[in-house]
Amino acid sequence: MTTHQFSDITLPADFQIIHEVVCSYAINGKIEVAGGLAGEDFYKRLATAAAFRWGLLIKMTSDAIGAALSKGAARLEVDHFVDVWVEQTQMPRFVTPFTHDRYETMFRRDNPFLKSIDE
Repeated sequence: MTTHQFSDITLPADFQIIHEVVCSYAINGKIEVAGGLAGEDFYKRLATAAAFRWGLLIKMTSDAIGAALSKGAARLEVDHFVDVWVEQTQMPRFVTPFTHDRYETMFRRDNPFLKSIDE
């Protein structure tokens, strides 16, 4: 087995690559991408959810497409990414990088699937 070390996701420089990952995986899965997923706000949220790690972003995108296809959805939506996040973290749906207004301060790079707790 060969392993490859990816550098972390850097925003805004990697917006285009994130866009290409989401769209190319959707094309491969034969599903449309909802308009709300084609923008910087969503890409920031997805990068945060993936702790700015390419491997997690790719896995999350692949799993979200799988969730959409298993539900017979016509297009890939934010809710499919929320489904994946909730399944991974066991957190409520309203506490995700995709749904929370303060997602940037709640979710840390060093522990992507735990929310920060203010002391």
